[in-house]
Amino acid sequence: MDAQLRIERLVAGGDGLAREGDGRVVFVHGGLPGELVSVEPVAEKKDFARARVVEVLEPAAARREIACPHRRAGCGGCAWMHLDLTAQRSAKVDIVRESLARIGRLDGASIDELVTQGGGVDPVGTRTTVRVAAGADGRPGFRAESSSEVVAIERCRVAHPRLSDLLGPVRLVPGAELTLRTSVATGETTAWWSAPGPGDVVQGLDAVVRTGREAWLDERIAGMWLRVSARSFFQPGPQAAELLVDAVGRAADAHLGAPAVDAYGGVGLFAATVLASAPHVTLLESSGAACRDARHNL
Repeated sequence: MDAQLRIERLVAGGDGLAREGDGRVVFVHGGLPGELVSVEPVAEKKDFARARVVEVLEPAAARREIACPHRRAGCGGCAWMHLDLTAQRSAKVDIVRESLARIGRLDGASIDELVTQGGGVDPVGTRTTVRVAAGADGRPGFRAESSSEVVAIERCRVAHPRLSDLLGPVRLVPGAELTLRTSVATGETTAWWSAPGPGDVVQGLDAVVRTGREAWLDERIAGMWLRVSARSFFQPGPQAAELLVDAVGRAADAHLGAPAVDAYGGVGLFAATVLASAPHVTLLESSGAACRDARHNL
């Protein structure tokens, strides 16, 4: 593999795409478009290779210092943190466009009709659901990139401050995973965990946190109150949920007078908002907790 590569563009997942002298594609972790980087190989295949950046020789103007110490220590979250936020959003639109052309075989005009850049979620303090695992010393953390190893954390930059405040004092038994969720609308917080065996799993949770199989909270999305159980899937925060409601509503607008199917319907987010005026909605969902929430919400 060439020791130095020029990054052409970003691909799905955030790796930079470069080409060796013989034309073989190399996916470079940590590289940005236009950069000249020194790399070391991670995996070699006949048709492509993977590598990681060792040194950025010619940085892109959009490159930023990684603000989070946990990401710098190897946390697998927030993989785009080294790229300016505006450039992140543009790059993700380009990835969607390239995928529609390469996989969907659509022409440029068709893609132009389908793809526009929408809004984005604030990058700090807005995620209202986090799942952490037990580190070797019981401290909560996130998985390292492409690894089962746990990087212990004290606070999470993207998590809602209420959740970050809970993470510091929490201790977990080895092998445990803990999901915390909070409501922006009400301030309620829930916790749900899995563990390898019976007994005390979590220590240090605030007394006001709701726990147990039936724990739930209320969140307000697009003017609708939704009950969300601790074991139910929900969007990572109200900002993300409202952006999706808006996008799906615009896409479905011409069809709202017809019966609808809300597949993978969860707690009823789209059925309760976008599809509220539809004459009949069939919601499909396999999670028992989410189905109970959906019956309540609808």
